[in-house]
Amino acid sequence: MLFHDVLISISGITIFTFTDPIMALEHFQVNEYAYVLVISDYKMPGLDGMEFLK
Repeated sequence: MLFHDVLISISGITIFTFTDPIMALEHFQVNEYAYVLVISDYKMPGLDGMEFLK
């Protein structure tokens, strides 16, 4: 949420925030065109950061 709170003040960009890495990955796969940057934790429940990157 820290990154969300900081980045939300930048006009012209959309921020997607997830607490579930599986939901985040599914959203990314469907909306890949909407992303220019992904900030992720390394340790997440159900999917670690390296698996997420793959």
